[in-house]
Amino acid sequence: MTYRCIECGAEYEQHVPLCTCCLESGVVVPMGRRVRALIDYAPEVTDASALLRGSWQVVEAPAYPTLQLRRGALVVLTGPPGAGKSTMACLAADSTRKTVVLASVEEPPGPSLAARLGRCGVRRSDFGVVGRASVDQLVEVCRRRDPAALIVDSVQPADFRARDLRHLLAVLPRLEILFAVSQQNKRGVVHGEQALVHEADVVIECDALRWRLSKSRYQPIDVPEARGAVLVTSRATTSPENAEVANDV
Repeated sequence: MTYRCIECGAEYEQHVPLCTCCLESGVVVPMGRRVRALIDYAPEVTDASALLRGSWQVVEAPAYPTLQLRRGALVVLTGPPGAGKSTMACLAADSTRKTVVLASVEEPPGPSLAARLGRCGVRRSDFGVVGRASVDQLVEVCRRRDPAALIVDSVQPADFRARDLRHLLAVLPRLEILFAVSQQNKRGVVHGEQALVHEADVVIECDALRWRLSKSRYQPIDVPEARGAVLVTSRATTSPENAEVANDV
């Protein structure tokens, strides 16, 4: 058992009444300690050429044409329950038209998840879904399926820290983009929010099925193009089936 601040993500070996990092009181709570995975020990090996390529290679997500993404991006989606975080992540990843893996930690594979994916119009066989997987098992699935996009939904139940998410991108070099859905607790606080925001390349805030950028390394965030309606996508207007699905959501 370890203790963690729900405001800034700082960790402690024992309970303390005051977080010494953010100086907030009453925010340090007990947390389960994620069992260290074998992949955690893997070195992050790359080269200057690969790093430079990643800084300019565009990742196309036609569902959100105004959202600019680059290869190797860590995209964090935040917001209250029911805001559209999971929907937006699934629509964006699916619209890449490349292989996708969804690590559905919060909602196991079953009728509820099937209904949500169906409402989003996600029906293809190369959109893989993984439930109840350890970190090493998730990495193994990704190595077998070779996805271009990975969704972790959500990072808190999986106990993925910000650095763990970045590490996944480093040890899976063929992975183009990682969408990390982040829960809010009952106080409306994102656990470890400061660390996630610091590490993320793009932070998307969802609320009432609308989205806006609060951080991006790739585009300005104070322009109309940096916000929109979550369920209004270019795909929904190109196919009667998809239009019906979008309207049904």
